[in-house]
Amino acid sequence: MVRLLQRYIYAELLRVFLVAVTAMTVVLVIVGLIREVAQHGLGPVQMLQIMPFVAPSLLPFTIPATFLLAVSLVYGRMAAANEFTALKAAGISIWTVLKPAVALAVILSVFSFVMTDHVIPWSIHNIQRIVTNAMEQIFLDVLRNDNHMFIAAHHTTITVEDVRGRQLIRPSFRYAPGNDVIQVQAEIAELRFDLEKEQVILHMVNGHIDLPGKGRVYFAEQTYPFPVPQIIRKSRVRHLHSVELLQRVRALRAERREAEQQRDLTAALLLGAGQVVELLRGACAGYQQRLAEADRMIARLRTEFHSRIALSCGCVFLVLVGAPFALIHAQDEFLLNFFRCFVPVLLLYYPATLLAINLAKSGTISPVGWLWVGNAILLVIGVFFLRKAARH
Repeated sequence: MVRLLQRYIYAELLRVFLVAVTAMTVVLVIVGLIREVAQHGLGPVQMLQIMPFVAPSLLPFTIPATFLLAVSLVYGRMAAANEFTALKAAGISIWTVLKPAVALAVILSVFSFVMTDHVIPWSIHNIQRIVTNAMEQIFLDVLRNDNHMFIAAHHTTITVEDVRGRQLIRPSFRYAPGNDVIQVQAEIAELRFDLEKEQVILHMVNGHIDLPGKGRVYFAEQTYPFPVPQIIRKSRVRHLHSVELLQRVRALRAERREAEQQRDLTAALLLGAGQVVELLRGACAGYQQRLAEADRMIARLRTEFHSRIALSCGCVFLVLVGAPFALIHAQDEFLLNFFRCFVPVLLLYYPATLLAINLAKSGTISPVGWLWVGNAILLVIGVFFLRKAARH
């Protein structure tokens, strides 16, 4: 009987959860696509290309809320129909009833971690590739139609005689960051976006550069890289795999030890030579800056790694709050119970977790334990409701 009951609860939870997570993900995908179109001016083709990659990147954010909704609905309906009272009368404990929800929460936590650690970096990389290709095409189309373009972020004006494929025919580049003006002209130029190096590579053939006060300099071939626009830059921390995060932490710690040794050696040599003034003037300031930068990056990398685990495990602690709360307030509407349960989560869990993440990134606190503060709050609240539901 117990196994039949648990299979029934499994089936109900999965049914409600799959409907809820599908509906919420579809809505968020539409919102995400509208945002991408507004930011990058993408067309229908790019929207269809991006869609398969947007949905997986949203699942770690939609799973906790939708599973809490499923738990509130299923257990609230069971309690409202006096099924839970009948089970208690039959000697079945609350832990037996909650076991399916906790087991599914553990599975979803592992799934969320895998999505965050592997699928999201893959999705973001593909989205950036599509956006980059679209920007290249938009850039070339503007030059093909108007024969000129002004890039305000780089103080650059580009004029061309014609555009053939990816080649710019007789382009002229005018760079004017201030009073000085640098002008470059070439017979042919080709533009290529390199997302991995975060650069736009401009390759020019047979041209000259007019430098202020230095005259004209001719060249046969010239390659000029400049940064890609900020909107398509790749995050160096968030979109790394956990293994890569830990490898970078080890590499930075090795660099930090080397910088410490060099700093101590420099200080010892200066003291031994009696050059105390040079030491006081900041002869080791460069090493201190390297150490501070290494500490900052190590804190960010460790925070990213531990936050993925803590946030993924949030599903388990949400169940410990939502399920007994739904059993206690069985006579109320399940949506009302869901919002009653979810509002404290919004007001306590997420602010505490985000505060801990920001402090851990700055190196103020250690990410190992403090990033679990939000989950600990949910655990305390969950234990309170579990004890109350067991006596209910």
